[in-house]
Amino acid sequence: LDPPLVVGQVTAMISAHPELKTYVFSTDSTAQPASNWLPLASSNGGGWYLLTPSSMSMFANLMEIIDENACQ
Repeated sequence: LDPPLVVGQVTAMISAHPELKTYVFSTDSTAQPASNWLPLASSNGGGWYLLTPSSMSMFANLMEIIDENACQ
């Protein structure tokens, strides 16, 4: 993303909408390690997923999110 999304922005969003599950797709880099995102996304029942160029992996992740939430 340009500008990049930072942990503080996600924290503010989660605090403002606690009933909304948050799912974060990001790289696992030194600048934005997964360890920054996982606790935040998990705090309201969401999750963290690795952002990859693999369409099959991304599709599987999205289907997992839909399966968890579509019939609730």
